[in-house]
Amino acid sequence: MTWVVLPGLALTPEDFAPLARALRTVETDGQVDDDVRVLDAWRTPVTGPVDAIRRALGIGGSHPVRVVGHSVGGLAAIEWTLRHPDEVERLVLLDPTSPWEPHVPALHPGRPLARAGSAAARVLAGVLATAGPTLRRGAVRWVVRGPDPLAADAAGSRYGARATWPMLADEWFASWAQAPRVRALVDGGRRLPPEAHPLLVTGLRQSARFLREQRELAGQLGIPRVGIAGEGHLYPLTRPDDVARLALGATAR
Repeated sequence: MTWVVLPGLALTPEDFAPLARALRTVETDGQVDDDVRVLDAWRTPVTGPVDAIRRALGIGGSHPVRVVGHSVGGLAAIEWTLRHPDEVERLVLLDPTSPWEPHVPALHPGRPLARAGSAAARVLAGVLATAGPTLRRGAVRWVVRGPDPLAADAAGSRYGARATWPMLADEWFASWAQAPRVRALVDGGRRLPPEAHPLLVTGLRQSARFLREQRELAGQLGIPRVGIAGEGHLYPLTRPDDVARLALGATAR
């Protein structure tokens, strides 16, 4: 069985290595799942066409997959399942971005505002790269209320590179076009198949508005939702074992 993990925006495959290990160590039908593929969004944008993501992960539709998506990776996971419903046998959404996000066409790639933002990221790339690992650690510490679990060498390699910051800017603008693209599929009549056993997981230490939007999203998609108490948006990094148990359909505290 193949697991696929789609990271959230600005998160690295190294961030999801503990979740990948947890998925490998959980037995299914007496066997250990050892094929876990984590998308490297530094190489293949998680906001891009889902078939490009499938190709990057070596998924050709010849056998079923289990898809776990976080944040905008969750939105990509929804699109994957809507476009290839016969391919996905398990869908787990971790604080997913909603297809019903407010539509702001001015932020779509190619629009003047988006071009200006991407240009600014290229101009500031050197400064951002110098401060990048520190920015990363500060942002994660603020969200998880604890130390950043990413190793220092991985943080330096990823966030200390000049090319990272224009890439992240481009991905952020692309996410504004991703949401209406996925919503169009739902509005066109496509639905998440019950055979995918979809589940939405929410970190409960977040704003009332976000929690309300997650409840509404679960209702709009017609899927069950569970919460992880005391955790913010980055709980896949800090609670990988619990996420793995939920992904397998087990009960987690």
